[in-house]
Amino acid sequence: MEKKPLIQNEIDYYHNEAIRMIVKEEKLPSQVKRGLIQLGADEGVAAEIANSAQDLVREAKNKKANKDVVFGSLWCVGGTVLTLADVGFIFWGAILFGGIQLINGLVSRG
Repeated sequence: MEKKPLIQNEIDYYHNEAIRMIVKEEKLPSQVKRGLIQLGADEGVAAEIANSAQDLVREAKNKKANKDVVFGSLWCVGGTVLTLADVGFIFWGAILFGGIQLINGLVSRG
C-alpha cells in the first residue's frame, strides 16, 4: 500500500499539536514524537515535526530572553542614572524591575 502525501492541514495540525505538547505539557521531543504517532503521523514525519517544533520553541524562548536582557538593562540603567542625577527621587522601582527582568533574561537564555 502506497502512503499518500500529507496535505498542509495535516502538517499544520501535527505541528500545532507538537508545539502544544512542548509548551503546555513540557514534553521531551521523544515524547512528542510518540504523541504524534498516536495521532496518526508516520514515524518519519513525527520525528521531523517534533524536532522542528522543538527548534521553534527554543528560538522563541531565546528571542524573549534577549528582549528581557535588553529592556531589563535599559530600565535598570535608566533608573540608576536618574537616581544618581539627583532629580529628587530614588527610582528604586525602575532599578528593581529592570534588574529582575535582566536576571530573568540571562537565566532563560538557552
